[in-house]
Amino acid sequence: MLRIDRYVLIAGFSLLVPALLALLVLPTPASDTREAFTWGHFFSLETVKHPPMMQWIAGLTARLLGPTAFWAIIVTQLLNAIAVLYVHGVFRLVVDPDRARLFTLLFATNFYLTASALPFALNADVLQIVSWAAIVFHALRAADSNKWQHWLALALWSAAAVYTKYTVLVLFVALGLASLAVPQYRKIWLQPYLYVCAAVGVLMVSPLLYAIATRTDSVGHAEGLLAWDAPVGWRIFNLWQMALGLLLYLAPGWIILAGGFLRRDCRWAGGGGASPEVRFLRVSNAVLLGILALLVLVGGLSFSSRYVAPFLILFALAVCPLVEFDRSRWAGIETRTLRTLTVTATLMLIAGTLIYGVFTSHDVMQEPSFEAAAAIRADWNRRYSCGPAYLLGDIGSANGMALTGPPLPVGIPMDIVQQVSWFDPGLLKSKGAIVVYRDAVNWGEVARALPAVGPRDTQTITLPMLRTRTGATYTYRYFFLPPAACAAGN
Repeated sequence: MLRIDRYVLIAGFSLLVPALLALLVLPTPASDTREAFTWGHFFSLETVKHPPMMQWIAGLTARLLGPTAFWAIIVTQLLNAIAVLYVHGVFRLVVDPDRARLFTLLFATNFYLTASALPFALNADVLQIVSWAAIVFHALRAADSNKWQHWLALALWSAAAVYTKYTVLVLFVALGLASLAVPQYRKIWLQPYLYVCAAVGVLMVSPLLYAIATRTDSVGHAEGLLAWDAPVGWRIFNLWQMALGLLLYLAPGWIILAGGFLRRDCRWAGGGGASPEVRFLRVSNAVLLGILALLVLVGGLSFSSRYVAPFLILFALAVCPLVEFDRSRWAGIETRTLRTLTVTATLMLIAGTLIYGVFTSHDVMQEPSFEAAAAIRADWNRRYSCGPAYLLGDIGSANGMALTGPPLPVGIPMDIVQQVSWFDPGLLKSKGAIVVYRDAVNWGEVARALPAVGPRDTQTITLPMLRTRTGATYTYRYFFLPPAACAAGN
């Protein structure tokens, strides 16, 4: 029991490190998190980039807990903890309990689930992790047991994944092809529950499908990531990003295992006697990465290393069962692993606190955006007795400063004003808007979004960065679009 408690304690501490850093030195929501919070004003079926799950979860988080970096990370890590439980459930199906615990701990402490929770909290890439882990688990259990509970869970989680990001379509293809390649899984195509599951899933996503059919902004965004005429160098670079994501974000787990091989604590298991579940996972992973590589090399897919988040799940589940341990050295292996992961998480916390608290500043997560918003809103309130309806400007200001109120303005980056469904020119005229840019105002961008608004005098406010001893400051330039619904004050 003590051993299990240590595993849970270390995993929990590692997952909490980014939340602790947010409390200590990085209090301001990151760029993607701000965007999610801003979209969360509305519970629509589509955004200009992704399906709406990110928007919905961020909106609930902001309303129930607050639009801060801390709460965004806490919600993200709670979802990641559920993903870890599902990963452990899969490992329990394919390896012995000791290895299942160890491999799960290595997955729970990977850098994507720990360090990346700071810049990517509530981002669609991160939110995919829990649904992908659940889909893999319930797909295995449904195929093996044919119980309706797992088929229903598979349908619900699949629908949730589609509402999160369309990348899950690649996972569906990989799992389907793997079921055909592994003889023991071909039987699922004769199971009525499979088709009931598919029907329930399609019914669940039908509102989203209708939104896509009538408003295709997010599909266009996805299509824009492909460049069929991209040069070879571009394709190779994005393939490297794919490999880099696996290397970077699965650390420190793969480094610990590599050290085990060097000490001869580990060895590769033979693949001939693998169980059907393990073969299913291997084929699924191979197909998944193969499709991704083809999209990169043939379709010119623009791929950043951080997009690898959900792919880490199948990769870890497919590769880890290949690793065997010298059981005579198990006590030492376990002790070294637990100690290494504890030290790693502790060093991340100490290093992050010192780096951003003393030696440098984070230009996003220490930005005084709430403080600047309060000062600018106070200036607005001295002039007008109503509004503003919108807060417009560069992406950081528009998304970051519209999180405080009341009244709560709608934040829209100036470059997408004419794309989002929640911009109303009549409301802009009636209630007015605050326009804020960090450093210089981009008048060309303003003219494209709002042709009637020309260059004008701006106000300037400079504030110190938060929770850092560097003395760094942030300068904002802003002006007001006056409301027609109320007269200007003194």
